[in-house]
Order: sequence, then C-alpha cells, then structure tokens
Amino acid sequence: QRWQSSILAKIPEQPTAQDLGFDQRVFCLKERRLVFQKQQEEQIKLQEEQRKQQEVIAKEEERLRIEEMAAKKSTDNDGKGDVTEEEEETEDDEEEDTAKEKKIKEKEEVEDEKNVETDEEEDDDGEE
Repeated sequence: QRWQSSILAKIPEQPTAQDLGFDQRVFCLKERRLVFQKQQEEQIKLQEEQRKQQEVIAKEEERLRIEEMAAKKSTDNDGKGDVTEEEEETEDDEEEDTAKEKKIKEKEEVEDEKNVETDEEEDDDGEE
C-alpha cells in the first residue's frame, strides 16, 4: 500500500468537466453523428434485405401452393389425371369451336326456314 499511496500522491488531482465548464459539451460531435448515421443506414439496409428475402419466400410459398392446388385439381377431374396447360387450352378451344359451330348451325337453320317460306310464297303466287 505504501507504493500505491506514493504513486497516487505524485498524480495531481485533475479537474472534472464540470469544473472546466463543459457540462453540456459533447466532444467529437461530427464524428459521433457520422458513426450514428452509418449505423442507422446499416440497419435500414438490413431491414430492406430481410424484407426482400421475406417477399421471395412468400412468392415461393404462393407458387408451391398454386402448384399443389393444380395437382389436386388435376386428380379431381373425374379421373382425367394430370392435365397440362396445353391440354386445358385445347379443351377451351374445342369448347369455343363447338359454340361457334352451334351458332353457325342455328343461322343456317334460320336461313333454311326463310328460304322454305319464300319458296312456299312463290309456289302460292305461281298457282294463282
């Protein structure tokens, strides 16, 4: 303890910041602000990266869910099995074609009826 007290006796008492009048003074303010600003920017970048990763994960989950639904649908299609997009398109095209054919047939029938009526009228005119 003797050596401690002798060393401490040689060190003069130093004034505190309050003694010097630096109560509210912040040293290296610009540097501290830059460090704080960099930390905030890094946090923002991390949050942005996490958000992007979550979006990618959400999109992947949605894609998988849609694929599962399509697989369920294909097995539920009265034993049709797996139906590819091309087969679905062909089925849609066939349905459209049949609808068009029906319309054309209806038009032809209507025209035939008109022709029959005009023929009958001509026959009636010709008999008189």
